[in-house]
Amino acid sequence: MLHTKAAFTAAILLTAQALRVEAAFQADAAADLQLLCSFIALEAAEPHKVTLPGELDQEIQEVRTMNMSTAAPESQAIFEPKGGQNTWEKTKDDTKSEPYRSHWENTYDKWVADRANAQDMIDNKKWIEKNPPPSTESGRQAAHELINASLTEIQRLKLEYDEQKKAAAAHAATAKTKIMEMLYGQEKASATPVAAKTLKAATGYAADCGANGGYSVYGDALCICGEAASNTPATCNSPNLAITWQTDIKTTQLSIIKGKCPTKPGATYTAESLQTVRTALAPR
Repeated sequence: MLHTKAAFTAAILLTAQALRVEAAFQADAAADLQLLCSFIALEAAEPHKVTLPGELDQEIQEVRTMNMSTAAPESQAIFEPKGGQNTWEKTKDDTKSEPYRSHWENTYDKWVADRANAQDMIDNKKWIEKNPPPSTESGRQAAHELINASLTEIQRLKLEYDEQKKAAAAHAATAKTKIMEMLYGQEKASATPVAAKTLKAATGYAADCGANGGYSVYGDALCICGEAASNTPATCNSPNLAITWQTDIKTTQLSIIKGKCPTKPGATYTAESLQTVRTALAPR
């Protein structure tokens, strides 16, 4: 009788120990899934759009008009609009010498517009009347040199700004592409699982998972939460998840995994937040 009680007690203890191990495994698997969920959430997120200042075109035009209004009178006369008849196309044959010809080809019409802006009416007064240049020749020359140098620097910075803006947009698109590749294991940005890319084989748990993990985030999530002996595993969740293993990865239950990874409408990510997620996954 004592032996029977001892055996029964031992069985209870072993069962309890097994349940604790299983519970610990469930907790670890669920924790791993939640970590992968931080990546999966990126699918519905968009790159954070940096708030950039306005294009400043109006402000730059104001400086251009100031630059023209302080130029030498004979220079201003060259760019007199003449009722829209003063264009480079009509003037270029009269301009033979360098550096004027090559330089003016890209700037002549803009300078004509600058000269016209100085004559624009603002509140019943011309711009030039509201913003008169210095009255003395020395003052005009000094003002023109300063404004011209400032305009040159502003235009240089504007070109640099435009290049950086284009680069920022390109980097954001690249980041989104890489995220989709990471999630689905593809070499292109598409929200569609692909055989031998998302999972190794997609013919069953043993072939898909085992030593064949690391193909994609979704593939690893399926392997973490799936089981070889069950189509309703409780590895990551109770009640059980309906993760079935099919011969076609497109019919594998990615929707089950997505359902366990909530997304936030309007979520965004930055380079810093991506690095944080990457750092969190590295030790696993």
